[in-house]
Amino acid sequence: MTKYTRVAHKPDERRWNIHPVWRGIGCFMLIIIVVMAYAGAKELTDYNERTQKFGLPDQLYDKVHISYTKYIPALKEDDVVNKFLANIKYGYLLFMLIFMFIGFGAFSFVYSALYRVSGPSRYTSLDSPEVRKPRRK
Repeated sequence: MTKYTRVAHKPDERRWNIHPVWRGIGCFMLIIIVVMAYAGAKELTDYNERTQKFGLPDQLYDKVHISYTKYIPALKEDDVVNKFLANIKYGYLLFMLIFMFIGFGAFSFVYSALYRVSGPSRYTSLDSPEVRKPRRK
């Protein structure tokens, strides 16, 4: 054997694979959190526009306007996209991002807590045992 030979190791295979149902639940939760964030942002912005309880700036109640849509063939004046965007306000987008951040953070926290309780043990057979300090007398 020479000094520069390569030894190719076969990568270890997983003992488990993710079941497709769990992937489907993850995709479903992704869609649900986005829809709930939009609904919450719409309700909060519309409620605050009526009552003015939170003291938000008036620019949040302006509708989103995409300029130069007449130069893009896909975005004509009477197109479905422009009619949909005509009803969206900047407050919807801002609060939607905030609620999505909170929703995904809560989902991650619940997942990590459940994984900590029901997941595999902290140490494997390759780890050394934990060093225990003697108790002071």
